[in-house]
Amino acid sequence: MILRKFKFIAHIILVFSVKAARSLRGKRTKYPSDPHSHDSLSFEISREIQIGESRLSKKIVESNERLDILPSHLYDFKEVVFVPPVLFSSPPNIVHQFRNAQIIGYNPIALTESSNLIQETLFRTRDRNRPAIAYLYPSDLKVLASSVHRRQKRLSGQYCLLASFWDNFGHWIPEHLLKVYTLIEAGIDISQINFIIRSNPDGFKVELLKAAGISPSQIFFWNQSFLRVENLLVPSYPQITKERLDWISNLVPLRNTSFFDSKNRIYLSRQKQNHRKIINEEEVQEVLQRYNFLTIYPEQLSFVDQVSLARKATLLFGPQGSSFTLQIFMPKGSILEAFPQNRIHLFNRQVAIVKGHKHHVLVDPRGPDSTKHADVNLKVDVSLMEYYLKKII
Repeated sequence: MILRKFKFIAHIILVFSVKAARSLRGKRTKYPSDPHSHDSLSFEISREIQIGESRLSKKIVESNERLDILPSHLYDFKEVVFVPPVLFSSPPNIVHQFRNAQIIGYNPIALTESSNLIQETLFRTRDRNRPAIAYLYPSDLKVLASSVHRRQKRLSGQYCLLASFWDNFGHWIPEHLLKVYTLIEAGIDISQINFIIRSNPDGFKVELLKAAGISPSQIFFWNQSFLRVENLLVPSYPQITKERLDWISNLVPLRNTSFFDSKNRIYLSRQKQNHRKIINEEEVQEVLQRYNFLTIYPEQLSFVDQVSLARKATLLFGPQGSSFTLQIFMPKGSILEAFPQNRIHLFNRQVAIVKGHKHHVLVDPRGPDSTKHADVNLKVDVSLMEYYLKKII
């Protein structure tokens, strides 16, 4: 009992200390607690990887041939989000099982019976532990000290958590959905598992789970602060490989539609979003019209229509965001991704490399500004954009 109270107090201290740090550092970047917001940007670029679809030969690939990070002249940016190296062969499948596990929070996280965080349910690195805890409400943590909840009857059966704070289109598809693939690869019968997703989910989540062979009766919609389950299955956190991305792509069959037939160059506009919009879009649109681009607002299209659009696309352009996840469904093509002043996120580049797309970067010509938040609106260098378009087309 004393140990449980001590852990609860430690949790409370951790939450408020991280929240205070975030508040104090908020003027410098929107996500100061994010471990990927690096101040020191001295990453190794050259790596030994397996390449080639037939011989799987080993080769050292230099920075200009394959980039997990940006070249050194862009290191002045205050927030560069580093991603793990691309894996061209699937890593071993590991599925952990935790008995009598706890799930807490509106943005659910999983804990062992002894209230230790299960890292693999969150994100790629252990460094995400602190922000994950920090995003919990004090009321969520309060249940850990409640004897009522500790005595609550656990739900019987097997469960897999497919939800977290990082739960939007760009995170859920290549991260949470791929946990289902890991279970299948490991030889586990997914028809015997209940899958936990956020309540009132975006339609694409239910559609993709159904396409993966999961019935509606297996989906548990999370709308509470605490739950205890008999068996929690936790796949090792998915790595991005061609085989796995192809599995996602094949879940959505090709659908014939005339609406998109005339356009294969797509502008993924964020002008109806709250942030990361292009502030000089009129100039940008003038150029895009000359190159026969179709402007879409992904949030206004159904998931199936977005995929149908991507199936025929040879070039995607837009501000950095989740919509670039559509490149998973593209044939080999090109990606032109624009970044705001203080944020360079390279996950979309990693996916592009695995899918065989050419990935090009446009950085804000105004340069970095430490007084602005990470996710601000951006300006596009129109001349540089047109240079890339001529090069690509």
